[in-house]
Amino acid sequence: MNNSINKGWCKEQMRTMIHRSIVILLTAILFIPSGCTNPGGKTDTEEAPGPVVIYHEDFADGKGVTTQSGGAKLEQVTGKYFEGNEDGGALYVSNRKDNWDAADFNFADIGLKNGKTYIATVTGYVDTDVDVPSDAQAYLQMVDSYAWLDGANFKAGKAFTLSKKFIVDTSKNRALRVQSNDNGASVPFYIGDILITEEPGDNEPEQPRPTAKDFTTITFEDQTTGGFVGRSGSEKLTISNEANHTENGSYALKVEGRTETWHGPSLRVEKYVDKGSEYKVSAWIKLIEPASSQIQLSSQIGDGGSANYVTLAPKTINTSNDWVQFEGTYRYNSDGDEYLTIYIESSNNATASFYIDDISFVKISGPIHVQSDLTSMKDVYQNDFLIGSAISMEDLDGKRFDLLTELFNVATAGNAMKPDALQREKGKFTFDAADILVNKVLAAGMKMHGHVLVWHQQSPSWMNTTRDANRNTIPLSRDEALKNMQTHIKTVVEHFGDKVISWDVVNEAMNDNPSNPSDWKNALRKSPWYQAIGEDYIEQAFLAARKAVDDNKLDIKLYYNDYNDDNPNKAEAIYQMVKELNDNYAKTHPGKLLIDGVGMQGHYSVNTNPASVEASLEKFISLGVEISITELDIRQEATISFPTIWAMPKGCYMQSYLTSIKHTLITSNVLRSGDWMTVRAGDLRQIHCCLIRICRPSQPTMASLIQINSSKSISLGRRKSIKQQRNMLLL
Repeated sequence: MNNSINKGWCKEQMRTMIHRSIVILLTAILFIPSGCTNPGGKTDTEEAPGPVVIYHEDFADGKGVTTQSGGAKLEQVTGKYFEGNEDGGALYVSNRKDNWDAADFNFADIGLKNGKTYIATVTGYVDTDVDVPSDAQAYLQMVDSYAWLDGANFKAGKAFTLSKKFIVDTSKNRALRVQSNDNGASVPFYIGDILITEEPGDNEPEQPRPTAKDFTTITFEDQTTGGFVGRSGSEKLTISNEANHTENGSYALKVEGRTETWHGPSLRVEKYVDKGSEYKVSAWIKLIEPASSQIQLSSQIGDGGSANYVTLAPKTINTSNDWVQFEGTYRYNSDGDEYLTIYIESSNNATASFYIDDISFVKISGPIHVQSDLTSMKDVYQNDFLIGSAISMEDLDGKRFDLLTELFNVATAGNAMKPDALQREKGKFTFDAADILVNKVLAAGMKMHGHVLVWHQQSPSWMNTTRDANRNTIPLSRDEALKNMQTHIKTVVEHFGDKVISWDVVNEAMNDNPSNPSDWKNALRKSPWYQAIGEDYIEQAFLAARKAVDDNKLDIKLYYNDYNDDNPNKAEAIYQMVKELNDNYAKTHPGKLLIDGVGMQGHYSVNTNPASVEASLEKFISLGVEISITELDIRQEATISFPTIWAMPKGCYMQSYLTSIKHTLITSNVLRSGDWMTVRAGDLRQIHCCLIRICRPSQPTMASLIQINSSKSISLGRRKSIKQQRNMLLL
């Protein structure tokens, strides 16, 4: 179509749009364009708040800028009326034999720019006389990464709609494609309309939220659940008079039917929250069974892959106890896109049942001022380490983001890059949340570490298990599980490419304190991946990641990451595994490593002996690999007091750990990359999440002590027990 569009044409186009389907009407009329000078497409001329129409083609006058993919034949037709296509103009996509026989819309042709966020909406149709195979679908996806955006069923005589928000990354993709899945490879179809709008800019002022409502303590005396629902929907929540904590009361909420550790009662609380304020959350809990279980009161900020999970109060309780109070505080610096919950779970027992009563949610302080006159951690360690933070979407704006960019130069995603966030359903990769996070980190001048490709937790069950005829969960066949793992690794590594500097390829594959650590294969955790593929699944995972890295000429380091590495037996088992796999790889790839580094999760307490940490560091360094000090948090038990020097008014000190780690790594002349470090100091709670990375060997020229701002109000991290760090938010 000619780029010059006169006023009369624009008026006619507006009349045409008014008669479109609800989908196009809501999208196009509400998202009024800024002009009608787009190359090859049609736009409106009036302006209004909201997204702007970037490209719009209704095929009334031709094929526009659409290009052919594969052997497809593209033909502009008229008189093809269907829901969403009242003008009759359409693009007929025929002569299809493969799923990629399709229609492409190149970014450059339709005016899409790198790094921008857009929404694409496509309406289509299949003729009534077409023989449509079972499960045949239309797909909207990227070219060349083949990242899946949306799908809809092909049905003879029925219209379909594809719609998805996406971010343009011209280093990975050059076009959008409307195609099909394998089952629909032979189905001819029409495209009646394609509309692409741009999201509003990030600099638009944030709309004020309603003033928080007052929270009334939930006692269950009205014999309702008080708004609590099961997190999975399979839990059984009932009002019971079998137990009660409320003074002069009779009822409590009984929680049964849990089958996963994260199952439990959950309550939405966003309407009670003033953004930036700190809240004290309290719940009384009584254990039913088993005889003893760890129970924790937690909070969720946001939903989906961008969610952040915070443990407020973890305790191990017994049935011999009466009611036990769980109490913790959290500052809600984000409203989680209006999704905030408090919930109760059990990190070590999937089937524990319990009563809850007298739930309170009380504001204890308002928004805070961040102290900005302290020396930045990244500057203190600029010649030795990269310092960074584990982050979620709630860290990407406001004071949290200001603090993040001021103190750190590396970040890693808390949850957004884990398998269940990126590919919850087989073949449907959802990179939106991770892309937003990664792109903002890179735009701020920071680096990104990827976590994680293969893990026995936070991975969808379809990857390595299935069900037998009796609906019992059983391991998937080796071939299918291996293919699932390899496909996930290849797709994810290629999608993010050189936007990351390193990946945790495999996480936590080794059992704790194995009795015969020299036999590392028998020391492996018998996870679903192990049961489906076998003891070589770790090697297969690294081989897949190495191939993706080498094939795409990426400068990325590949890590094995695990906790309790200061335990000599576990450290020995990890050492033997890395040595054997690297030695085997070197036989066919002289001078090359399969595993570039070992990530040592530093879940320590003030009772941990730094000498044990140093011994494990020396062991791994002897392998000739990089060493990561990952997830470093130093926990103080309630009955222990820090030395006076660690409790000064403006800071706390990590002298023993940082001095030992820094000395060992630097004097051993090793490079390292890492994940995140947290520090706890008495009632200061968690102070920072930080990522440590040695960029190059250097002499120990900096001070042996590092002062960190101790205001609990600027914590970037999560106040978690060591157990919870391992089980849920481990990076």
